[in-house]
Parts: sequence; C-alpha cells; structure tokens
Amino acid sequence: MFGPSQISSRRLAIALSLAISTWIAGCGADVATSDEPPVFSGPALQSVDSALAGYRVAVRAFPLTPRKGTNAFEFTVTAVDPQSPPAMAMTLLPWMPVHAHGTSVLPIVVATAPDVFVATRVSLYMAGIWELRAGFQDAAGAHVDDATSVFEIP
Repeated sequence: MFGPSQISSRRLAIALSLAISTWIAGCGADVATSDEPPVFSGPALQSVDSALAGYRVAVRAFPLTPRKGTNAFEFTVTAVDPQSPPAMAMTLLPWMPVHAHGTSVLPIVVATAPDVFVATRVSLYMAGIWELRAGFQDAAGAHVDDATSVFEIP
C-alpha cells in the first residue's frame, strides 16, 4: 500500500491541481463561443467622440449587454468635421487598462456598409473595465483618427 509520505504527497498534488484550476477559471479561461450571427438592435450603448473630434462613433453590442467571454460590436462612424475623410477601414484593440494588457485573440473587423464596421471574436475574458480602442483609416490606408469606448464586464 501507500506509506504516510506518499499519501500526503498525493493529497498535496491534488490540492495544487484544484487551486491552479480554480485560479485559471477565475482569470477567464471560459471564453464563450457561438455560431449565431450577431444581431445589433436598439439604440447605441455608447456614443463617443474620436480623439481628433472628426468623428462621432455609435457602439452597439451583441449580446446586448457585453459579458465575460466572446462578444461582437458594431461601430457606426459619422463624420462631424466636413474635412474628415470617410472612414474606410477600422482596427480594434480590446484593452484592460487596470492590468495593462489586451487579449491574445485578435478581433475580426469587417465593413458591413459605408461607415459601419462589425467586430467579431472580441474576447473580454476577465471581469473588469475594458477599453475598445478603434483606429480608423482612410481609402489609402493612412491612419486618420481613434475612438475609445469603455465597458465594465461583470
């Protein structure tokens, strides 16, 4: 059979395994996935001005209230300044400012209509404050402005 030192080593190994599993789950390893297409309805959750004040950006989410896991967002970009070029492309960086980190999952951003962009695979894998840092490019691919929306994930 097992001696006293073997039993306590086995219990220690089990306890450590449980502790590590609990820690990983607490950090958001349970990213949800869905095959259903995102549906954006109702008023925007947020409407933010771009950094250079050339655009107003309305942000909608799917699910309607962003949650821990995988989300999708729709960004409707309206030029406020008549001199601002149309936003032809958009990049998105999910960022957790309190912890100074992003996510290893890169969102997929697609223009679905003029000045409308949908970002899918937006992984907000931890509870807390997340920034969605959107960058806008003109037709030549030059960076023209940025806008940041902020969400608290329960």
